[in-house]
Amino acid sequence: MNDFPLISVLIPIYNVDPFVYDAIDSICNQTYTNLEIIVVDDCSTDKTYEIVEQMMKNDYRIKLFRNPQNFKIAATLNYALSQATGKYIARMDGDDFSKPTKIEKQYNFLLNHPEYALVGTNYIFEDESGHEISRTHYLNNFSKIKKLIRYESPVAHIWLTTKKIYDEIGEYRMAGVEDYDFLLRIVSRGYKITNLKEHLYKVKQRNGNSNMTIGLPQRKAIDYALKLHKERCSKKNDSFSISNFNDAVTVSEDKRIKFQKSSEYFNLFLKYRKTSFFNSLHFLLLSIYKSPNAQLKYLYRRLILKIMKNI
Repeated sequence: MNDFPLISVLIPIYNVDPFVYDAIDSICNQTYTNLEIIVVDDCSTDKTYEIVEQMMKNDYRIKLFRNPQNFKIAATLNYALSQATGKYIARMDGDDFSKPTKIEKQYNFLLNHPEYALVGTNYIFEDESGHEISRTHYLNNFSKIKKLIRYESPVAHIWLTTKKIYDEIGEYRMAGVEDYDFLLRIVSRGYKITNLKEHLYKVKQRNGNSNMTIGLPQRKAIDYALKLHKERCSKKNDSFSISNFNDAVTVSEDKRIKFQKSSEYFNLFLKYRKTSFFNSLHFLLLSIYKSPNAQLKYLYRRLILKIMKNI
């Protein structure tokens, strides 16, 4: 397997000491073995860094770094990317789990389908005890992906692509939507992306991870990323700047609190959706009342997605 190209696996970590051993161990035990495992700790305050430090002693492929301060996900990924020497780049989170054949199957797909620049995979949602909650069903038809990318991220961040693609597209730019923005940029350049149908990854659904902390600033960041995408489609470049991004995602404390309450009502709507029509409608209306612009825009996107996926 060492005759195969080197693949750099980027793993940003932050305060995941209950999960980080299993996460990194799942990469150490991949069937594709020619890896360098680049782990960057974003100034954890628990035992995360020390656990990985011990793992380094048993696997020379692990390269551990630590930010001097908490830089957040985009900057942490960019530092990991700067240390990568592989021909390919893979992604992994420090609290999830990759099935043993994940990287090998993604690599074989790109090798056998050179028309694609990037390939993701489906994954399983689990609770902290390891019980399955749900499964994703990402599309693999690029013509549909290209249409749907305006409404949602069509590939999970756990993709495989080449270092050459990163060199051309550039680094991660916007914390919170760094993956979505990267996919929009790669599609803007005319590259094709897709997904494997298999569920080769497990995501922990827990308090504190990115899947549980989506707020109004992230909704605004999605809108900003889409605005830049439209600019590139018409002008071949965009007007991104950190100051413009920060302005776009800034929200008042009052709006933040209202959106948080709106999200609580929306979760209750989802809870009662299949069991009580009146309860679900009640909470849906309360959710819209608390944050009408954000929730109506979200519902519109979900409706369009549902229609387009069934066409």
